[in-house]
Amino acid sequence: MFAPRTTGSQATSAGAWFPLARCSRKRARTRPGVAIGAAVIGLASAASGDWAEGSKWTREYSRLGAKFGQHLNQSSGAGSAAAFEAELGNWAEAEELAHTSLEISSRYGMDEHWMTSEAHLAVGLLLVQRGELEQAQPELERSAEVARRGAGPVITAHALLHLALVRAALGDSGGAREALDEADRRVAVAPDPGILLERLAKARRQVSAPTRSGAPGEELSERELDVLRLLASPLSQREIGDRLYVSLNTVKSHTRNIFRKLDASGRPEAVARAKELGLL
Repeated sequence: MFAPRTTGSQATSAGAWFPLARCSRKRARTRPGVAIGAAVIGLASAASGDWAEGSKWTREYSRLGAKFGQHLNQSSGAGSAAAFEAELGNWAEAEELAHTSLEISSRYGMDEHWMTSEAHLAVGLLLVQRGELEQAQPELERSAEVARRGAGPVITAHALLHLALVRAALGDSGGAREALDEADRRVAVAPDPGILLERLAKARRQVSAPTRSGAPGEELSERELDVLRLLASPLSQREIGDRLYVSLNTVKSHTRNIFRKLDASGRPEAVARAKELGLL
């Protein structure tokens, strides 16, 4: 059984694997080695910020692991896809994939393996989305803990990034800075950390900024505040549009404005930031 250990250069290394992506589905089903290509492409896509493509390929990695009895691969792929779906705000899928990953890990005695990191990250983000920050913190700490045992710097820093945001939201600025300092050290050895450098810089600004209770609310329109409240729910963007009687494109436009005004790079960060600032 093999779960690919990421080195942080996913976006660079992916090019060598793209020929595998062009293999037919029929051929892929008969070649367990193709699973490694699927994993690398998925991790590279996520590192560059394409969470949907990352989820697609890590799901394929998980599917092939299940087909060939490679339980570590099956669990690892599901856990990665869970984290990527959480970044997209697809909470139901994230929860199902995380549950699948952790259940397989438990069944086959892999609970302490570093590849469980992203499943724990997904669970932590689900709890953040529900407003359960105190429950989210130990899940994110667990994600970082197991990642340190062998996951690459990008995966480890990904967990530390979200841990820092939750600690900051809970008022632990020192703990948040500690997590960000470690994340910075991790990505420093990654040849190509993708979008993490920008996300860590944003998190650093958030943690370092003085508390501005309610200030960003003056910058958000009433409609953006309506969307923000629903972003903190399990609803998809399409469902938010249905609830507010607006189009999906309108919801996407409001969401982009919310992310910009809250200095957030994704839905979990926006929700955590809004809670920190008293907007939710």
